[in-house]
Order: sequence, then C-alpha cells, then structure tokens
Amino acid sequence: MNQNQAIVEILTYARDYVAAGWVQHRGRDHQGRVCAGQAINNAARRFIVGIHTMSDDTIYWAQIEAARMLLDVANQTTPEPEGTRYTTVPSWNDALGRTKAQVLAAFEQAIRIARAEVSEANTPAELSFTDKRADPVNYLPPIKDKSFADKAKILIGV
Repeated sequence: MNQNQAIVEILTYARDYVAAGWVQHRGRDHQGRVCAGQAINNAARRFIVGIHTMSDDTIYWAQIEAARMLLDVANQTTPEPEGTRYTTVPSWNDALGRTKAQVLAAFEQAIRIARAEVSEANTPAELSFTDKRADPVNYLPPIKDKSFADKAKILIGV
C-alpha cells in the first residue's frame, strides 16, 4: 500500500467511526461516539499498531494529509459566516450548528478526491515533499521543532 492509498483508508475508516456515532466538544464520549479529529486519529492508529511497510513518519504524513483534505472540503462546502476558515479539525467539528450529516458529507467528498488522486498517481510507496502536492505540514500554523506525530496531533486535536 502506498501513501495515497493510506490517505483513502484513513478517511474511509474515519468516516465509518463518525457514522457509528458523532460527538462535539470532546474527542470521544462514554458511549463511544467520536469527533472527526478523533476518528482520523483512530483510523491512522490502525496502521501504526498493525503490520505495515510504511514508516511511522509516512503514516503521520498521511494522517496530516487526510485531515488537510477534510478541512479543504469542509472550508469549501459547509455554510459558514463569510471569511471563516477553519485550520484544525476540532474547530470545524465543534462549530455551532455543525451536524453529523455535514461531517459525513465532508468525509465522503474528501474520500472521492483522495480516490481520484490514487487512480491518477504513479507514486512510490514513500512520497517526498517535492511531490506535486504541497507540503501538508505547511498547512499548519508554524510549529518549530515538532515531530510529524506532534504536528498531526495539533491538526486533529488529540
């Protein structure tokens, strides 16, 4: 599995976690419902704790890219006050009036985009930041001296 495929898998599993139960203002609740950020984290952990051929940094990079894709879709498709742009998954997930249907719709659109990229990509298992895509780490506010794992945690809020 290459990194682009990992992004699709992370988004797909995260959507399934949200579909099973969604919550705002916390990562998860006592009923097992999760926010979008926690769902992405849970989905990425499937790769980290399982047997895989990708480095942990590559998995974290895929997690960051999955969150970035979700935020890009969310910022383009969900009705928000003019000029509002979310930079973290929790800030978007927890917005006043956000619905589970909006969260699932954003995941569905992000999955479609990620699948289209997989079908057109001829990339090696490990992508470099010189790839056609922008460096997803630069999507975050400047965070100096942080690992990929720390940057992923900041972006998804867990």
